[in-house]
Amino acid sequence: MSDKRIAENVTGLRATGGHRTLTFGLLSVDVGLTPLHETRKRVSAKLIAPDGQSVSQRYQAADGTLYERSELNKAYPINGGYVELTDGELDQLKLDGSGNVELTNRIPAGELPYEYVEKTMEVFPTNSTSLERYKLLETLLRDKGWALIGKTVDHGTTKALAIRWSPITATLVAHVLTYDATIRWANVNKITEAVAKASDPSDEMLAMAEQLFSVMEDGFDFTSITDEYGEALEAAVQAKAQGVEFTPAQDDKPVPAAGDLLEALKASVAAAQPKAEKPKAKSTKKKAGVS
Repeated sequence: MSDKRIAENVTGLRATGGHRTLTFGLLSVDVGLTPLHETRKRVSAKLIAPDGQSVSQRYQAADGTLYERSELNKAYPINGGYVELTDGELDQLKLDGSGNVELTNRIPAGELPYEYVEKTMEVFPTNSTSLERYKLLETLLRDKGWALIGKTVDHGTTKALAIRWSPITATLVAHVLTYDATIRWANVNKITEAVAKASDPSDEMLAMAEQLFSVMEDGFDFTSITDEYGEALEAAVQAKAQGVEFTPAQDDKPVPAAGDLLEALKASVAAAQPKAEKPKAKSTKKKAGVS
């Protein structure tokens, strides 16, 4: 990792997600990664004792002895017992991360399987040299609609990244991809097996379901999504701090129709139909100039 890549910063952003060098052919782009999403809660709580004092977390052994976390060792269960590995032994297992991401594969961005996306990072150029190369890569991926795949080492483990241009942020983003082994395929199989046992919906049901969804508003404003619970919690904390009783607003939602599926669909379609405009009453006024 070059000192220049860290020292010079053309965006002012901190690479809290690490520094990387994207390589393709004989070209390279020095970039920084920072999480795209804010993960902090609006209001966070901590546990306190009944008398209001702060508490610390401690660990109790089988004989009742209390230990601090720093005193504990890492042990891995095997054959009914445990094997302890020291920090030094664990460090030897980690891969040496150079920060390089060799981009080796290309797919249409629209075919990126988001089921494999673990998290999304913002990608930004870290110095004036990489700025021009970043712009080249950004323009190409935007115009071609490609996503480029490469591997890197993150905290000692291998990770795959998918680099694409985002029409939402108008920047490059990196999707950190999870391993196939981490997907709970057993759960997936149970769901598909259960659904396969159900009979296929009739043409009448499909037609009514399509009619029901067709009256919905087209499109969605994704910026309208808010943390309603977080906002209510923050308001409740503020109110109680000021000695004011807080009463959250009630959201009266319609009760879903139950019972027979076909009858529920019919009731839903009827309720969703826009009310017909009432015919306008005929005017009894005479037109000007007419006796």
